[in-house]
Amino acid sequence: IETIEKYYAKINDRDTFYKNRIWFQLMKAKFYSTNSNEAISYFEKTADSQPKNLLYYRALGYVAGASYQKGDFNKSNVLFAQIFNDVPKLRNEALYNFKPVDKATFQKQLAIATPIDQKAALWAIYGYYNDEFEAMQEIYKINPKSEHINFLLTRWVNLQEEAINVYQEKAINMPGSYHKEVAKAIDQKQFKWINEVASKPENLQNPELWYLASGYLNIFQGEFKQAAQLFSNASKANKSN
Repeated sequence: IETIEKYYAKINDRDTFYKNRIWFQLMKAKFYSTNSNEAISYFEKTADSQPKNLLYYRALGYVAGASYQKGDFNKSNVLFAQIFNDVPKLRNEALYNFKPVDKATFQKQLAIATPIDQKAALWAIYGYYNDEFEAMQEIYKINPKSEHINFLLTRWVNLQEEAINVYQEKAINMPGSYHKEVAKAIDQKQFKWINEVASKPENLQNPELWYLASGYLNIFQGEFKQAAQLFSNASKANKSN
């Protein structure tokens, strides 16, 4: 590590591309050393001189990882949320390394996250591990145009599908009662909220997705005209984009 650090110090400042990559290798070496805390202190000392590219966020991931290793989950989770929000390429990694916590601890982490987008990202990851519907509602309050609410919507629809599929065999034997049975499976209070949000497309980042979700589940309610109208709205939204 000392050898790399001395080499890094000698690189001409004008060679930004190369110097940035050696900086990242130094961060990586510090993280995998016997004292990963050095990755945290070195990042804090040098990060402002680096471009905020993919390597920067991968290095930030080392800081989050080092914080995780020493049990500072408040810091690590907030940093993973920042990575999740800022770099789509690293979202799977950030989601996987996030430490699921109880509600009280999560509220402390929310208080640490100051940018609105970072709070929305925290809710998105927390919702993935705990309650996707609550997280959707909270993100909608913070910023309804956040793209993270879309991620949770798709997960919510998947869970409703799982509930619907329980009644598939019964529907074959008693097709007339199919929609009544499905209505019991789908959370109607939650579905009502989904429909209300979809009815206000101007508030959303991706109204097409919400039209599709609402229309799709309206089919299972036997509301075919409503579903057709929502699919038409989704088509129009797609063309306008």
